[in-house]
Amino acid sequence: MNSETTQTNATRKLNRKTIPYGIYIHVPFCRQACSYCDFYFVTRQQLIPAYTEALLSELRFAGPKFIHQLSEYVVRESKPETGHETPASSPSEQVAVENESARVETPTPTTQPQPQLVSVYFGGGTPSRLPASAIARIMETIDQVHSLSHIQEVTLEANPDDVTSKDYLLTLKSAGITRLSMGVQSFNPDLLKFMHRAHSAYEARRSLELIRDSGFDSFTVDLIYGNPGQTLEMLDEDITELLRFDPPHVSAYALTIEPNTRLGKYAKLGRLHEPDDSMVSSHMSRVSEQLADHGLYRYEVSNFARPGHEAVHNSNYWEHVPYLGAGPGAHSLLTFSEGASILNAKRWENEPDLKQYIDSGGQIPRFNEETLDANSLAEERLMMGLRTRKGIAVDELVHRYGYRFNPEQLQFIEKQCLEGRMEILANKDVVNTEYDASASSNIQIHPRVKPEDNHREIAKQQRSSKKQSDKPLIDSNSRLRLSAEGLALADRITLELISR
Repeated sequence: MNSETTQTNATRKLNRKTIPYGIYIHVPFCRQACSYCDFYFVTRQQLIPAYTEALLSELRFAGPKFIHQLSEYVVRESKPETGHETPASSPSEQVAVENESARVETPTPTTQPQPQLVSVYFGGGTPSRLPASAIARIMETIDQVHSLSHIQEVTLEANPDDVTSKDYLLTLKSAGITRLSMGVQSFNPDLLKFMHRAHSAYEARRSLELIRDSGFDSFTVDLIYGNPGQTLEMLDEDITELLRFDPPHVSAYALTIEPNTRLGKYAKLGRLHEPDDSMVSSHMSRVSEQLADHGLYRYEVSNFARPGHEAVHNSNYWEHVPYLGAGPGAHSLLTFSEGASILNAKRWENEPDLKQYIDSGGQIPRFNEETLDANSLAEERLMMGLRTRKGIAVDELVHRYGYRFNPEQLQFIEKQCLEGRMEILANKDVVNTEYDASASSNIQIHPRVKPEDNHREIAKQQRSSKKQSDKPLIDSNSRLRLSAEGLALADRITLELISR
């Protein structure tokens, strides 16, 4: 390969102008332990000042290093693609080769992709345990190290018992917070007690009133359904109360009983029985229907939004956008690419130990570090993409990860489609509505077919069309996603698909 061709390939690969990434800040402080939570947290509020100083130190140290690592793959991409090594016959020739390589490997300022921070997420724990002044200092440090000039979203998780004044919220806005995530979970006093939440129903209502009156254009409210003993009537009351505050985004989760939680211990002792799948499925359907009636469409299995209010940071997680985690217990992801293709990625976690974190000044060792190859990343992307309204494009799996479905997987997908749990769309047919197969297909649906059966009818007609034309049901222009019915079985379906 001559140098001209090499330079052309290098320029083509460096065509992307920016490398978007996010920052996740783990704030491990909580007022008390919720019965269902298995995230790393502590209740020693007196350690907040020392934690803040350690966090600022970590951001200053880890930030530049992460940015450099994001940029590093640019040089790798521009190396000559000779496919073999050709040793120089003399030291002078070796220098010439190295100089030529340096010329090719050094991108010009106009072509080198620049890392660009697009989102910041304060999670926990309970970030609203921090004083607004500490949050302002954290944001200032992030701006100094990374620049907030291209930021699209800054989210802070909060609990109702911490949001007690409009002044507090306005101070958060002035510090750079653009989106609040309010952990209401329920307005029912008995359910709040069951979940061991620190706030009351009154505090939940009051916090949402304050958010609404403080001029936050974007905020989300968390809701938990599928609790043992929770009836549909109780769920309806929660949804009705929540919608009074007209949230632009809602995250609704089915209760999950994790082994190392209070509920997990109760379940192990036989003092608590998990709700059956049919009950959870009926709750999920009720949530989806009622939120859709108020203009909140489901864009991911647990997330609903008005158009334009989808979560930027979380959506980037699902698409393997890199992110830097700071704070004890925070996770990070660093992807290495070649052109449009991901080669591999590194994922790690900060040691979940606040004392060690403070003592080390934020220089905490990496924990559970792993390298993921393209195939593992493709399977993750497939599992996450299927759960979203956009789904996952077949050509993305091929071109970005080098991943192709095997015959057994294709048969499984066809079976799921025929049974109404999966949908095959064309790339151009993704729409901004709640799951609606008739709205996102070119196939004419007979008017006597019930709306909830449309996806089954589509699958049958697609299958019939395939037999008549002898064309594959899935091709490079196909996009796959779980149907509304399939979302209730998302874990089982996606795991079974990638295991084949």
